[in-house]
Amino acid sequence: MKTLLTIFLLLITSQVFAKKITLYNCPTEADARSCNNCKKKQYVNVKVNPNKVLMQYISNDSGESITNRYLQTVKHKDLQFRTPTGELVLSTHEETLNVFDEDNWEFLKHWQNSYPDSMKIRTLSRTEKSMVNGKYYMSLDNPPFYRCGK
Repeated sequence: MKTLLTIFLLLITSQVFAKKITLYNCPTEADARSCNNCKKKQYVNVKVNPNKVLMQYISNDSGESITNRYLQTVKHKDLQFRTPTGELVLSTHEETLNVFDEDNWEFLKHWQNSYPDSMKIRTLSRTEKSMVNGKYYMSLDNPPFYRCGK
C-alpha cells in the first residue's frame, strides 16, 4: 500500500511541477549555443511529456503566466493556391517534435512555398527549439533571432 501511495504521489508531482528556465535573447547563433553574451528576457516553465512539450512563458513583473505554447508533431495539410499572376503555389507547414527525455528534446517548424510550374522552392520560415542536457536553444531564421535558456 505504501508503495502505491509513493507511486501515486510521484505521478502527481511530475504532472504539477515544471522546470523553470531563465530565457536570454542573444545577438548571434554562436552566443545562443554557448548561452554567453546574451541579455536576460524572461522565465519559462517547461513541462515535457513523451508527445508534447508545454512552454509556459512567465511575466517578469507579476510572475503569472502570460502565454502557453505547445510543441508537438503536427501534420499540416498542404494548401494549394494560385497567385494573382496565375502561378500555382503549394504551401507546406510541418512541425516535428522528438522527445528523448525531460532534458533532451528537439522541435523543428518549417514553412515553405513551392512553385511546381517553375520548380522553385521558397522557405518562408524555419524555427528550431531544443533542450540538450537541460540547456535550451532557439533560432528563427526569418528574421534572424536567437535565444538560449538555463
